[in-house]
Amino acid sequence: MDLVNLALIFMGTPYVWGGNDITKGVDCSGFVCEITRSVGLLDDRDLTAQGLYDYYVNKSRGSGIDRNSLLFFGRDNENITHVAIAINYSLMVEAGGEGRIDTDNGYVRIRPVINRRDLVAAIKLEEL
Repeated sequence: MDLVNLALIFMGTPYVWGGNDITKGVDCSGFVCEITRSVGLLDDRDLTAQGLYDYYVNKSRGSGIDRNSLLFFGRDNENITHVAIAINYSLMVEAGGEGRIDTDNGYVRIRPVINRRDLVAAIKLEEL
């Protein structure tokens, strides 16, 4: 199963800042950690968006927005604040909310990549 197919199973999961429980609620990095861990691409550590970037940047097989690429957002590669999984060049699946508070409109969702103007990097992971 690829990352996208697995991630889409959890559409609608509540957004909880700092959350890493796929059944109760996740934030962006908690969501990506759980998905990558489920397919054997991450051990049991819990990483922030910056931590995920630092972990995967030297384990990648290149850059570019393709299905299953991890998308990193922020000011620059030392200030990553958000992470998502690319469905294709224009769409991503992410856990998103309104910042550091839990909100009724925060959940795992599909959004256009272009909705975020702060894309820093796209990292292609090993083929699954």
